[in-house]
Amino acid sequence: MKQIKPSQSYIDRDRASSLLKKWAPLLEHADDATPAIKDDHTKLNTAILLENQERWCFEASNAAGNSGVFGTLQGAPGQGGQPSSDFYATGDARLPKILIPMIRRTFPELITNEIVGVQPMSGPVGLAFALRYKYEASPLGNTALDNGYGSSSNTASPWTSASQGTEVGWNYLNTRYTGTSASWLSGNAANFPFVADDQGVAQLLSNFELTSNIPQMVVSFEKTAVEAGTRRLAARWSVELEQDLKNMNGIDIDNELTNAMSYEIQAEIDREMVIRMCQIALNGGSGAGYSFWYAASADGRWLGERNRDFYARVIVEANRVAIRNRRGAANFIIATPRVCAMLEMLPEFQWFSVQGNVNTQPVGIAKVGTLGGRFAVYRDTRTEAQYQVGTRGTALEYALLGYKGAEYYDTGIVYCPYIPVLVQRTVGPNDFSPRVGLMTRYGVIDHIFGASLYYHLIIVSGLGTAFVPGTGATFL
Repeated sequence: MKQIKPSQSYIDRDRASSLLKKWAPLLEHADDATPAIKDDHTKLNTAILLENQERWCFEASNAAGNSGVFGTLQGAPGQGGQPSSDFYATGDARLPKILIPMIRRTFPELITNEIVGVQPMSGPVGLAFALRYKYEASPLGNTALDNGYGSSSNTASPWTSASQGTEVGWNYLNTRYTGTSASWLSGNAANFPFVADDQGVAQLLSNFELTSNIPQMVVSFEKTAVEAGTRRLAARWSVELEQDLKNMNGIDIDNELTNAMSYEIQAEIDREMVIRMCQIALNGGSGAGYSFWYAASADGRWLGERNRDFYARVIVEANRVAIRNRRGAANFIIATPRVCAMLEMLPEFQWFSVQGNVNTQPVGIAKVGTLGGRFAVYRDTRTEAQYQVGTRGTALEYALLGYKGAEYYDTGIVYCPYIPVLVQRTVGPNDFSPRVGLMTRYGVIDHIFGASLYYHLIIVSGLGTAFVPGTGATFL
């Protein structure tokens, strides 16, 4: 079993290793319908969710003879008056045989694992926290007792130019804070000015010796609560349908509907994450959070050059994401099919092989390739279908740029699953038709320091419309 890295494990390392060892047969299993789990963090998250699900099966299931969740008896009588395992009620012995494989198959296939952070919750309410480091305006000691610092020819104290409460090491950096300002750093030009905060150098020992006038920084503990929400879905069918499909087609309608409902919930979770990122970028404001790209005003003469112009915009905005979050440039793109077509025409685009382990589940968002060795490209097939109906008359084309680091916390959004799947079965009291319900519980938390620092939305306009030059010329 692979060693758990301390930075990858947000639970005790011994417990993490124990869970991975316990669920190794499921985690290591792979076949045509169940791709192998390659990411260690996703493997650990899956093990935690399997453990949560097993605990729920033991705790929520009623003991034999107690009433079921819908008030029905626990177990239908079988031969000799003994309870039968073939019934629809809480405590059904078939639940683990359905739930455990379902979690192993569906959870690693979530695109959410690749575009946002994932941190499973051990309870219905969790706590997200962060440490924020700030400049302090006052020095550590008493300035009246200083003997060394006052001998410096530079009279300005280094901490006075730093705003109190300004975050350390973020967009504001004061190089004079731990040293002093050097008057000989006087290089300047009309079009290349230097601010005083960029003219800091190390203080001489003779000027900084035996003094308590030391700049200091403070740390604040910031926290916010995350509470698990719920998604529910139910289905029912007639006994006649179940009998006919079983006898004529060999189809178990129970398993078919359960799988269909699980994929629907999976698709909705993925969709929620994408829409959350788009909304976060829009809330970031014009310029920082989102920008526009117009095909008609692109600096290009034909389709290929305009595609290059769009790619240049993508690179510029991706690098600006790195400036805002101080973690890294955007490394994934979620785009509509038309915008994906523009990216796929670029020579830097590299397709994913169909024969490889590619996420092919039809849940609306698919990973289609990489761009320039720096962007993973995802095609959002749901957007056009949703936004071309109703009040919106035109298609909404976009490219969402985002950054996700190697650690689960290095992202703008953190997805916190609690109970991946809850299945409850019963029989309708009026028509005696079988019924099944699915429920999942999870929470979502934005980055405490600002989720908008990790995303940028490029709104693409003018695709499929005529523009000058060229009579009737149409770009894509």
